[in-house]
Amino acid sequence: MPTPEILVEGNQTIIRNFSAIVDSMDRDPNHVYQFLINELGTSGNREQVRVMFKGRIPPKRIKEKIVGYVKTYILCNQCKAPDTRFIKEERTTLLKCQACGATRPVRM
Repeated sequence: MPTPEILVEGNQTIIRNFSAIVDSMDRDPNHVYQFLINELGTSGNREQVRVMFKGRIPPKRIKEKIVGYVKTYILCNQCKAPDTRFIKEERTTLLKCQACGATRPVRM
């Protein structure tokens, strides 16, 4: 996964390579964006390649939240492989590992 390119300009914080990060995660950009908005407790807007958040957010905090997303929604709890997919069973969303077959529920 590429290292986030984070800029603080005035009263905005920008992730310049958001689309590259999301592409390497193989996840829905809207899901990653909403996760970051909720975790950082701010608002912002998403453009084609970058994301802008309102307020001055330390780059270290943004990187910690991205790592948190990876641990929660990408890595398998059993084998630690990143080969996972979301599957929907009735009203529950599960994270299914393509490598070992393990499943676990996740909050969306």
